[in-house]
Amino acid sequence: MKKKVIGLTIAGLVALSGVVSAASLWGTYKGNDIIRLTVGGKQTKVTDVPAISYNGRTMVPLYLLSQAGITATWDGKNKTVDIAPSKSLDEAAIREIPVSWLQLYTSASDIYVKWDEFGSDLQYLHRTVSSAMDYAVSGTGENTLLSGAKGDLVTDQNLYNTLVSDSKDVNVDLDSNDLTSDFDQLASQYKLALDHYKNALAAIDRYSKSKNDADYKLQSSEIALAWDIIDKQRKVAWAGYEEYKELIFSFK
Repeated sequence: MKKKVIGLTIAGLVALSGVVSAASLWGTYKGNDIIRLTVGGKQTKVTDVPAISYNGRTMVPLYLLSQAGITATWDGKNKTVDIAPSKSLDEAAIREIPVSWLQLYTSASDIYVKWDEFGSDLQYLHRTVSSAMDYAVSGTGENTLLSGAKGDLVTDQNLYNTLVSDSKDVNVDLDSNDLTSDFDQLASQYKLALDHYKNALAAIDRYSKSKNDADYKLQSSEIALAWDIIDKQRKVAWAGYEEYKELIFSFK
């Protein structure tokens, strides 16, 4: 029995036409608009399941891709398809082959988890900053808690920079596949939280030397603002994770 596989989209290798009003042009297949597939301007020969529009995405059967010089081997035991592009393809064309949907969903959900974990790290920083202020009020001698909090802030800033870079990489793939994320919002909001903690530590440093009540009030305000941001963004991160997790579980 011939195995039908529809879930792969190969970009940059085949030309897709007939997307607008496809149903009126080419008909439907099991309720989905049929998409006419051409390779180098020449229409492919449809001998089995046609290319279709499914949930706003063009799905191309493997047997049609073979007409573009792409060899696909189906491993039924492991439910795996191995793609071997035409030897004539250059590196630029190969790089245009998108990651699989499942891999993309997984990458996005992983980034959301990392943003949530980063929020947890900042909540720990919140406690160290608060402890440093408590010592500045009642302690004597060197405020080692303040030094520790400053070190934690540097660590979190470095972690933030890495996470922003990773998010941008995944966003490139999401954008190219018409998918969205909250990564830019998370990055900008968490940056504000880091700035609030930086301001709070500077106020604690000054308070330790001058006992100025204005600095005490400033650090209290800054850490409260930071906490509010973190609390909201952790919810955003978790909602994003749940969204992509659902896509992973429903992936077929």
